[in-house]
Amino acid sequence: LYNDAFRDLPKFAIPSVKLVAIFSGVLCVFSIFSPILKFAKIVWGKIIEPLERRRIRSRLLDVGARELVILTKALSATDRHLRIKSDMAETLNLIDKKIIENYWSGVILGDDLSDFIIPLPVWRIMLSMKEFQLPANENLSQLLENRSLLSNELSEARIIRTLPQMHPATISILDEALR
Repeated sequence: LYNDAFRDLPKFAIPSVKLVAIFSGVLCVFSIFSPILKFAKIVWGKIIEPLERRRIRSRLLDVGARELVILTKALSATDRHLRIKSDMAETLNLIDKKIIENYWSGVILGDDLSDFIIPLPVWRIMLSMKEFQLPANENLSQLLENRSLLSNELSEARIIRTLPQMHPATISILDEALR
């Protein structure tokens, strides 16, 4: 049937006519599916995206105190990339909650640390949440580097002071300390 349509044409014109027919078919398919894709984009933006943001927010509010320290270190350095031990319980919990994911930086340093990254949607939501606003007094990264210089109790108190004070994990730590 397909070749019968081109039977009466000269042989040199058949490839050009077939190319025009294919191009016209692609344009027809695109014009049919374009409104469907626009509708899908609207549905995604109005319904699915807010649901996903809510899920991410609830996962971020569900992190424990030790996991919060890891996230605060990234926030205080304003860097989504983390180098942490991959076999720590906190790291595994953050991976399970889809707050961090493995990242291959292309460098093997020979230490027992692995590269992780906070996905961009999670990072943007973290930055916008009041529960993750950092106090302006100290930088957690610098404090963790100099931790050996401080006494253990003083070090823990200063680390707690650098955590986001509105986060439920920090509030529960402070409640336990006041009891």
